Amino acid sequence: MTLLEYINANMGEEIAVHDCDYEMESYFYGVEPTDDWDRAMQKIAGLLEVKEIESEEPSPLYVAGVTVNMSELIEKNLDKVAKLFIIPTVDAIMNDMPNILSGYVSEKWLIEFAKALAS
Repeated sequence: MTLLEYINANMGEEIAVHDCDYEMESYFYGVEPTDDWDRAMQKIAGLLEVKEIESEEPSPLYVAGVTVNMSELIEKNLDKVAKLFIIPTVDAIMNDMPNILSGYVSEKWLIEFAKALAS
């Protein structure tokens, strides 16, 4: 199942997303896309495979969580995304991934990143 499929099955929820190989956490939200940023996040989510469902029962103290293959996706497409990074290594990109997915990049940049991952 892809992360997008999991998100769509959990509309309205905040989902903590972790990588199978790197220490990272970011959040995806089960919402209808309203702009290009949301559509780029959905495109990325559609490329990620859920490897483990950590919790399916969100509560006020705990959000639903999954582990995905983000680092594998980056490694597989490193030559395509390298032009977007100053240090184009899997380690450096994965170190930046929580900031990228949290909005510390422009909408235009995220769209280009999603396109590069999908190509």
